[in-house]
Amino acid sequence: MNGNHTCGGGMQVQSHPKASKCWVPNIVKNKLQDMPLYKPTDIVKDIRREYGVQLPYHQAWHGKELAMKEIYGDRSLSYDRIRWYCDAIVQTNPGSITEYETIEGRFRRLFICFHASLLGFIKGCRPLIFMDGTFIKHKDGGVLLGATAKDGNDDMFPIAYGVVDTETDENWEWFCQIFKEAIHSCSAYHGQKFTFMTDRHQGIIKSVPKYFPGCYHSYCIRHVKENFKNQVLVHYRAADRKRLLDLVNAVAYTPRLNVFQKLIGKLTSEAPGASTFLLHANPEHWANAIFSGPRWGTMTSNVAECFNSWILEARHLPIPQMVDHIRLQIMQMMHERRNQGYSIQTHLCPDAEKVLHKNAEDGRRLSMFTSNIMIYDVKDTNYSCKVDLQNCSCSCGEWRIFGMPCKHACACIEKAGRSLYQFTDIWFQAELYRTTYAEAINPIPDIEEPHSASEEIHILPPMKKTRTGRPKKKRRPSQVELVRDMRCGRCGKLGHNRRTCNEVIL
Repeated sequence: MNGNHTCGGGMQVQSHPKASKCWVPNIVKNKLQDMPLYKPTDIVKDIRREYGVQLPYHQAWHGKELAMKEIYGDRSLSYDRIRWYCDAIVQTNPGSITEYETIEGRFRRLFICFHASLLGFIKGCRPLIFMDGTFIKHKDGGVLLGATAKDGNDDMFPIAYGVVDTETDENWEWFCQIFKEAIHSCSAYHGQKFTFMTDRHQGIIKSVPKYFPGCYHSYCIRHVKENFKNQVLVHYRAADRKRLLDLVNAVAYTPRLNVFQKLIGKLTSEAPGASTFLLHANPEHWANAIFSGPRWGTMTSNVAECFNSWILEARHLPIPQMVDHIRLQIMQMMHERRNQGYSIQTHLCPDAEKVLHKNAEDGRRLSMFTSNIMIYDVKDTNYSCKVDLQNCSCSCGEWRIFGMPCKHACACIEKAGRSLYQFTDIWFQAELYRTTYAEAINPIPDIEEPHSASEEIHILPPMKKTRTGRPKKKRRPSQVELVRDMRCGRCGKLGHNRRTCNEVIL
C-alpha cells in the first residue's frame, strides 16, 4: 500500500468518514469512568489534538451519551437496580438503614445511611448535624438531601444522604423521620441531644422540632443576612447596606448579652424595618448571646455546602449510579482519615491543638488575681473577666461558645497547676477522632447482580417535565455573590452599581 496521497484530498478537510458518533464512545469511555464531568467541548478538543479530526459539537454530545449508556446501562432500566442495591447494602453492611418509595411504579425517594457512618458520628463526632439539599444535575432531575457532621479536626463527616423528587416540606419530614429511626437504631445512641445547623427552609423548620423534640436548632447566619438584605435593605444605598449588614453580623457573633441588646437597639433605630424582621427571624436560633445550645463556634452551614461540592461529579450521574459513587467516595475518605488518625501524636486533633496553644500563649501576658482556688479575676487590656474553673465558664463568653478554654481561662488553669486538656471538650481529642473512623464501609460487589431481560421492571425513572433548550449546569448565584461581583460603571469599584454609587469623582 502506498500511504502517500497524490490527489491532495487528505489535505483539504479535517473530518473523517469513520469518525461517527458510534466511534466516539470507544475513545472517551475510559476517561468518562474517571471523569463524569467530561464535557463535549473537551471531547472535541481532545480528539482534534490526538487524531487531527474536527468533530461537530452534536456528534461529540451524542457520542458521550452512548458512552454513558454503555458504562451505566439503559436509563429506563437502571432505576430498577435500586431494589437490589438497598438489599445489598443491608447484607454487606449489617446495621445500615435503607428506604425507598415509588409512586405509580416510578421512583420517588431514597434514603441511605451506612452503619459505619452512623456509628462514627454517635461515638466520635460532636452532636452537631448539618442538613441541606442540592439539585441533581442529571436529566431526570431531583434533589439530594444530606446530613453531615464535623469530626474532631473540623473536617466534614457524611452521616446519611437521600434523593427526593422535589425539595418539599413532605420530603423533608420523610427524610427526618427515617434519619431519626436510623439514629435510634444505633446501639451507641444513649439519648444525646443534637444541635441542627440548617438554612431557613420551611420543611426543615417544621421537621426538626417534630422528630427531634428537645434538640437545638441553629440557623445559618449567611442565610439570615441574605434575607435581611432582601427584605429590609432593598432601597438602601450600597454603603448603608454594608454598614447595616456588618451590624447584623456583630449582633450574631457577640457572646455577651449586654452587647447584644445594645447592638439590637442600634440596628432597629438605624433601620426601621429591622424590628419586624427580627421578630420573625428568631435571633434565639442564630445569635451567640441567646442561643441556648452548644454549637462550638459554628455559625454557618458551610459544611453542608462542602458536601454538595464534594459530590459534584456524582450529581451528574443517574440516581442509581450517583448513590453508589457517593458510597465509594465516603469509603475512600474514611480509609484515608483512618490512616491519618494513626499518625496523630498529640492529645487533641491538630487544628484544636493549635488553637489551644495560641490561647495559652496569649493568656501568659495577662494579670490574674485569685479569689479562691477555682475563681479568678483576670485583667485584659480594657476590661476584666471572671473565670470559674469549677463551672468551666468565663464572663467573656468564648469558653461557653467554643468548648475550649479562652486565653483568660488558660491563664488561670496554668496558674492553678492544672492541665489544659482537662478543661477542653472531649470531642476534640485525637482518640475520639480515631474512633470516628474505626469502622469501615464494606464493598458492594455487583458481579452477582441479577440481569434478566425477561424480569418485570418494578421501578421506572421519575416523571419529569423537560424544558426546552439545554439543561442548566451552573447553579444560580446568591444575592451575596451578585453584589460582590457587581462593578459600578461610574467609579469602577466593586459591590454596587451606577444607580447606588455615592463615590466622589474628582
